[in-house]
Amino acid sequence: MPAIAAPRAQAVFCIDEREESLRRHLEEVDPTMETVGALGFFGVPMAYQGLTDVKPTALCPMAIRPKHLVVEEPIEEAGARSAAARRRLVGKVQNASSVGSQTFVRGGVLSATLGLAAAVPLVGRVLFPRLAERAAHAVEHLAVGSPPTRLRIERAEGRRRATTSTGSSRASPSSR
Repeated sequence: MPAIAAPRAQAVFCIDEREESLRRHLEEVDPTMETVGALGFFGVPMAYQGLTDVKPTALCPMAIRPKHLVVEEPIEEAGARSAAARRRLVGKVQNASSVGSQTFVRGGVLSATLGLAAAVPLVGRVLFPRLAERAAHAVEHLAVGSPPTRLRIERAEGRRRATTSTGSSRASPSSR
């Protein structure tokens, strides 16, 4: 009987559809890695607010109130303002096409002119879903972009700590 090689690394994730894609990706990229899904809450009652989120989202069971807040912040304000302006422009175009498609005249014009263009991504999503998702992500990244960010962690005890995306951290004056 051949010996079974030990996995190069093991990772435990919450058994949730949001983490499932990360698990599958890790196993696909490195077949020697083993991932395990586990039921339960990992004991960090936190809320997370991404760079483009309007308000924080609780990442804990409903019966528990988040005690920590993790906020994604831009490292450079100029890049963040530029990305925000591009996101607003894309949002305005999407809203105008959505509202316009519901009117008689603009709906007819939009259907006639953009119908064929809309069929291309539709066929791509049906026949080549992974490739279509990558292409859509690349187009979105080119159109909107994303500035470099860092995470700011606000703890319940009142101490604050900022952690950059590169992993370095520094304590803020309020935690000294």
